[in-house]
Amino acid sequence: MLAEGSITQNEWETLSAQDVVTNPKPLRRGTSHLYDKVVELTREIVGDDAMSRGGFNIFTTVDRDVQTAANDTLRQHLLQIEKHPDYTHPLFSEHDRTSGKPPVYLQGAVLAIDSSTGAVIAHVGGREFRHSQYDFIESGRRPLGTAFLPFVYAAAFENGSNPATRVDDLPLDAREVMLGGTEGILGEWGPEIMDPIYQGEITLRQALRNSKIASTVRVGVDVGLAAVASQSKKFGLPLESGELLSRLLLGWEQNSLWQAVRAYSAFARNGRAPDDLYYIDRIENVDGQLIYTAPQSKAATREVCDSATAYQIHSILADNLSKGNLTEIADTLLEPELAVVKSGTNYNFSDGWALGYNGTLTCGVWVGFFEGRKPIYEFAFGKDLAIPVWSQIMNAASTDFPGQNLTRPPTLKTINLCSTSGRKVTRYCYESVFDPELGLSLVSTAYPEYVRVTDPEIGLCPVHGSGGVTPSMAFAPDTDGARQRRLSVSPLWVTNNALLGNDPYNSVVLSIPEKQT
Repeated sequence: MLAEGSITQNEWETLSAQDVVTNPKPLRRGTSHLYDKVVELTREIVGDDAMSRGGFNIFTTVDRDVQTAANDTLRQHLLQIEKHPDYTHPLFSEHDRTSGKPPVYLQGAVLAIDSSTGAVIAHVGGREFRHSQYDFIESGRRPLGTAFLPFVYAAAFENGSNPATRVDDLPLDAREVMLGGTEGILGEWGPEIMDPIYQGEITLRQALRNSKIASTVRVGVDVGLAAVASQSKKFGLPLESGELLSRLLLGWEQNSLWQAVRAYSAFARNGRAPDDLYYIDRIENVDGQLIYTAPQSKAATREVCDSATAYQIHSILADNLSKGNLTEIADTLLEPELAVVKSGTNYNFSDGWALGYNGTLTCGVWVGFFEGRKPIYEFAFGKDLAIPVWSQIMNAASTDFPGQNLTRPPTLKTINLCSTSGRKVTRYCYESVFDPELGLSLVSTAYPEYVRVTDPEIGLCPVHGSGGVTPSMAFAPDTDGARQRRLSVSPLWVTNNALLGNDPYNSVVLSIPEKQT
């Protein structure tokens, strides 16, 4: 700290003269799932005989502050969920420890890891260790629901699509998925709002950002169920049922929290995920001699998708906090510009997930029941069940694990597209907006999109062409989204389809197919 300039010479001398005091509240036997996990791993390293003699100093990768925040925040929030007027399940306060029966109240779990190494920073395997020693992180498997959607789009991007590719957002027959019913129209629980609407033809960015259910099924069917299952397996999310059915596209398969957290960490690390998770950094014997240190291989990673795909998914998930269904969460975060998170809701509202990262730390939160598929309550969305816990944990971790921006890989290029059409922006891509204070203004519809340098050229916007602009409007040249005043001058109009020289105003409209593939 002195060398880094964090403390002065006088502070160093004062602190150096003091005795080193160990944590007065270390992990204690029979108090947490984390303790049991560390003991199990230590026994594997030193052996049963040495373990029985004891005297070891075990240095874990766990951060005490993040661990405490995860444990306390989870418990507090689960109590709040139990107060929801539609919650009708047994309460935590009603559990009778003397009955010998396992708890049936609402559960939760938290896992946070170092995105680059897989070192575990926080591990909360259940709500109350004294009631149940069942560790959900170690043994639990539940459907990921809409938290699985990014892996469907990763498969699409790995197989020729990009965020600007078009897909239909229209009603879908429930029989095409066979999830939650076989009649009528497939539900749209993904956006996690009470009044979702269909938007016709949209981009894959819009479909993933807003967790569009029908659109996602179409994307998955188009790329192929086998391709999605294969890509999912690369991320460490195996298809355990072995059934290639459309419902797998909507998170029907059961996966563990640690599998999901490790998979999401790849979006923060250029498509590379840790080979495994680890808890123990080093072990010393009673004499202070080092008898074990985590091998370098513990930090090994493997490629689960290419860097371009990882960045494209990352950029879409980052939209959740600014344009998606989690905009209200941004105000609760200390680093909203660096946070990336996806909520997850199962079709019958039996599980809630929050999975995300800040570039340094990847954290996952699960809320649900160890057994059963009954709804936690009607319309129990992941953004209400798990996101508040995730948000507070990431805030607690921001001091020791500050967020960092991700760098766009050279295999991607940035192009400006129109948010209305999903096609290349023109000078006419503005829309009128009325503001009580400013009056009628023009807002640019341009936004930056990331496509591979080898992707085919995207055509010009057909919505805001010259034929869709009234002569009473003029347009400022900037496309950064700032509002532009309506001016009482007329633009120059093209009167002849002949063109000499270059084309500075994009007056030549490319011939493009109805859908980008």
